[in-house]
Amino acid sequence: MKEGGKRNVYTLWLSTATQLPVRYEMMGFDNLLGSHYDKYYIDYVHVEVEKSLDDAIFKTPASKLLSRSHSAMRACEQ
Repeated sequence: MKEGGKRNVYTLWLSTATQLPVRYEMMGFDNLLGSHYDKYYIDYVHVEVEKSLDDAIFKTPASKLLSRSHSAMRACEQ
């Protein structure tokens, strides 16, 4: 991602044991807290998970899916 002609890199580190975040690293514009271009680290000391989300909520209903050729054709028409 580029902002102001500079490259921005955002990295989320996860625990291999729990898959929970342990660090968020930003080199660039601070999109989380809204600050200037710099290097930022956010270390997670405690993460609480209240409940799991059902994977089904991320699935697109078949009626909303477009074939690649149909979506490309639609993009050309606009």
